[in-house]
Amino acid sequence: MNKSLSTAVRIGGHIAESKAFLYIEFLVIAALSTYFYTNQFVMQALIGIEILILVYLFIRKRWVDYIGHYVFFCGISLEFADLLQVDVFYSFKETRLFGLNLGVWALVPITLSMLTKGYPLGQIKSKLKSLYTFIRQYILVLAIAIVMGVLMFIVNDNNVGYLLDWKYFFISQFYLVAVQPIMLILIISTAVCKCEDYHKLEDYFECTLVGIVFCMVVSVLTKNWGDYGGISTLVVGNSVRWIPILLILPLYKEYKNQKKIWIWALIGMLLSLTYNATGKTVLIYGMIPFLFFIHLIKNRDNVKIAFYLLAAPVILMAGIFIVKYLLDNSHLFYVKFRQAVSLIKYMLGITQASFVSDSPKVRIYEIYNIALEYANKPWLLLFGKGLASTARNYMDLHYVGSAFSEAEWNAGLFCTMHETFSKLFLSNGLYGIVFFVTTIAHCIKGWFSSPWIVLGLYWFVISYSYSATMTSIGLSCLVYGLAKADIKK
Repeated sequence: MNKSLSTAVRIGGHIAESKAFLYIEFLVIAALSTYFYTNQFVMQALIGIEILILVYLFIRKRWVDYIGHYVFFCGISLEFADLLQVDVFYSFKETRLFGLNLGVWALVPITLSMLTKGYPLGQIKSKLKSLYTFIRQYILVLAIAIVMGVLMFIVNDNNVGYLLDWKYFFISQFYLVAVQPIMLILIISTAVCKCEDYHKLEDYFECTLVGIVFCMVVSVLTKNWGDYGGISTLVVGNSVRWIPILLILPLYKEYKNQKKIWIWALIGMLLSLTYNATGKTVLIYGMIPFLFFIHLIKNRDNVKIAFYLLAAPVILMAGIFIVKYLLDNSHLFYVKFRQAVSLIKYMLGITQASFVSDSPKVRIYEIYNIALEYANKPWLLLFGKGLASTARNYMDLHYVGSAFSEAEWNAGLFCTMHETFSKLFLSNGLYGIVFFVTTIAHCIKGWFSSPWIVLGLYWFVISYSYSATMTSIGLSCLVYGLAKADIKK
């Protein structure tokens, strides 16, 4: 047995035996992935070890450990070169074979192996009703989107066959909504039904979030900088958006006594808001104090409710201090905070869409454009226009850099929508909105059963079909969370 394989097997022999070992393993991999992401030799060796770990777990049929490691390896992967100030970088997800990345290839053998004895559809339908509804609707939405997308291409809707590279957009969207997601749904729902140790996935989710925070720590300590519109950011994957969930873990009894989670959560909050803020992240952190209060009311803990109300002025002052500090010391936070405020003003009717900051304005206008597209083609409203379909620029949205591709701007047709609601509205019409609302409703019903359904909901609302790395964590948590909510009923 060669040295690298021996190392992988030794690691595999200890995998998931204790959360402490998982922490150590994941932190080491996170540190190496962050510091050496441009070093071909080191990263290929590291990715080779990651593959060997998966191979070992596959041979031993340790399905839950395999899934957990896949979620981590893919979830912390760097994904977009234009955010890293480099032309070439290396990560698990970006390693390709025959045109497909490891994020896909690593799911193929475990999906085929786990389903050799059949998919437990009957068990899911009878005992996991929320999960069954989600799976059924997801498949129907996908099937309708594929059929309608091809039909729109055949009839050359909006002259799309001449103005855009339709095949490129169709394949890209199909990959993001079908290839990886379907396999994730199958293996995680099967694991919940057939694997007695399925609950260990929660440890993997936790350690993955901590690993993402550690990526930021390593990046800031080593001064490895990325780039966002000319602003220096930390070298960390897209899954950095899930860091706020760490703050709500202690609200659930399984995590309430784990002080280390508070430490990681606060470090993650400070670093993400300072260096990698997004408008949605700002809004989510602003909502967390209200989520705390809702949980206290749900648990009917009158003592803690009274304490929380008495401490409210202090919490408010601390929040104002943190926001002021970040506004003064982080240009990115300043930009994203103003965008979030402008969106809130619009939603409250204080300002018009035309006066909203560019980033949220794009998202508002694309909904208007889709609505006007259906106003002109009402026969498509019920089931939508399918994958790679387009909406014209009815609102005369002015050029906003990378919001859409140059081809889309030049054609006056928008295909790559930014928000889940817009994507489902365009691809699946009213039925897509039904799917959107139904999934949110099931997540809210199961909100108090598991923090991972919250992360899954967060993914579904803001990042559906956006990023493979985000989907590896977000969709996994959504499927697991829905199943956990059904089990606890």
